[in-house]
Amino acid sequence: MTHVILKQGDFMKKQLVLVAGLAVLATPAFASKARLQALGEDLYGSLYINDNRNIFINAAAVNDHKDLVTYEWGSSPAVADTAGTPRAEGGFFKSHGNFVYGVQLGGQSDSAHLFRAASGVTAVSLTDLDVNRAAENNGVEIFLGGDAGVKWGASLYRSKTENDDEKSEQESMRVKLGVSQGNWSAFANINLKNDADNNVNKFEGDAGYQVGGTYMWNDYTFFGEYRSLKGEADIGLIGEKFDQEITRMEVGVGRQMKLNDKATLFTKVSYRSISAEGNAALTNTLAGVEVDATTDFAADGEFDSKALPVVVGVEHAATSWLTLRTSLVQNVLINSTELNDGKKVTNNATTAINAGASLLFGDTSIDAAITSGTANNYGRVSATYRF
Repeated sequence: MTHVILKQGDFMKKQLVLVAGLAVLATPAFASKARLQALGEDLYGSLYINDNRNIFINAAAVNDHKDLVTYEWGSSPAVADTAGTPRAEGGFFKSHGNFVYGVQLGGQSDSAHLFRAASGVTAVSLTDLDVNRAAENNGVEIFLGGDAGVKWGASLYRSKTENDDEKSEQESMRVKLGVSQGNWSAFANINLKNDADNNVNKFEGDAGYQVGGTYMWNDYTFFGEYRSLKGEADIGLIGEKFDQEITRMEVGVGRQMKLNDKATLFTKVSYRSISAEGNAALTNTLAGVEVDATTDFAADGEFDSKALPVVVGVEHAATSWLTLRTSLVQNVLINSTELNDGKKVTNNATTAINAGASLLFGDTSIDAAITSGTANNYGRVSATYRF
């Protein structure tokens, strides 16, 4: 927290202007998928940038983002939420004394979708069934947090849909737990259920987890997380079963540095490792290779990727009603994947330019972002209302 001592006269006026400028930068009014996309961060939150989407990493962050309603423009949750396929969702969060409660509608786990897609449960090319029946749908996540010297938070997510005519069904359940105090935080997110059946292929998820924490030192935030997800794919298309497993580890440091009273520089570098075992459809999906139903679902596969992504972003309060932001993202030095044949390949297309802006109308902010890749430009729109 920044403390400013105000004095009389012109000096006081200058300090008031400075405080107002810093308040614009420090306030969580900018909080959305669009903002995170523009700054080169994960849509589910950031481990070093203050944003209301952080509640999906550490539920204790709900104490810092309350008395608001959020809206995320997009489509129905039949596919993973990416820059090219934004997913619609929204939430409401309210404080009451030392407590905060809220609900998020329409949320979905991209990890859950990855497992199901790699098991042929959501792939439209393999069945004429309605893919929405096998993807996480109509998800509801309830949050509760409080501050008793240590900030704490918890959430419960549930999604369940079925269609008797198609004999398809899916169900998901997750719990998030988190704490934070001063310059440190810790979280543990547990996957309790991740099952899907489209009457041709099935996926049954085992217990999975994501654990991690952060530590702030001056302008720097050191962070680390580890994820493990497992399950079994019963691919009726070929009459075989495969164990599926993904582990993901990332450690790094991010820095927020004020360039002046209107602009902040965001920089991050991390080491990331992702490994997977299962049928080749899973590993090829991770590698960005189009899945071939005639071969991939009948073959074993392995995937091992290591990268050193670097992100450089800027957020600038151009006027009292307009904030601009942009970022550059690329893997450097470490950037390779080892696929099924044991050969290493360089990860392609890791360079991206992101840009975005926020329009402020009183208590309402509308955020937009665009990502420029090697072939396509993808946009996203979000809105936040504070009360």
